[in-house]
Amino acid sequence: MLSVRVQGSIVPKMEVDTTTSSNGENVGTANSSVLYEQFQTGLKELRATLNSILALKTGGGPGSASAAALQTKSSMQLLHLKQLQRSITAAQEQAKSQIAQKKSGLDAVNLTLQSLLYEKSHLIKEINVCKDFTSSEKEIDLIPVSEFQSQIQLSASDMSDKHKLHLARLMHEQKERKRYLLALEEANLRKKSLQHANSIKLKFLQSLIPKIEQIHKVSGNALTRWEGTGWDEACS
Repeated sequence: MLSVRVQGSIVPKMEVDTTTSSNGENVGTANSSVLYEQFQTGLKELRATLNSILALKTGGGPGSASAAALQTKSSMQLLHLKQLQRSITAAQEQAKSQIAQKKSGLDAVNLTLQSLLYEKSHLIKEINVCKDFTSSEKEIDLIPVSEFQSQIQLSASDMSDKHKLHLARLMHEQKERKRYLLALEEANLRKKSLQHANSIKLKFLQSLIPKIEQIHKVSGNALTRWEGTGWDEACS
């Protein structure tokens, strides 16, 4: 607490306590509402003092000593009001700063809340998708259990567990389909190779046809000439 001396008198100087509590919030010993009440009270007292001075001056009687004392008192009161006004202004600035800090924290919390709500909405959609999911397992044509048991040896515990048995049948079906697919690809390769070899042989056979026809034509002409010479009859 500071004080100001005016004409031999002491006028208390109000200050705003800016100490902080354990949770970090400012604690003011003279908050704005209390200071405002003190300001209103001081203003009333100043008005009363000024009215007393005015009454003494308009009375015309001796009262210079009383008037001087009242003027000193009014000066002290005015100085006190000015100090209260500064304290109120400081308290208001402090309150604004605290409100701004709390608003910033509130905005951060609100942003976190919006993020959590968005994540919640996304998870709910994912859950609904999982609930509405329809598996296509029933459309998979698996070999009968008896045939599967003859091909794959499983323990008694796995055979008694429906889930493990079903997974084993699915894995076996996948393995067999991969094997058949590989065999199909190899057969297609052999087919293409044979088709290529056959196409070469076919081209070769097709190329023999004109030659055979030419041979047939030449041999036919030779036979006709030979028959015309009579050698066939002489030979007979």
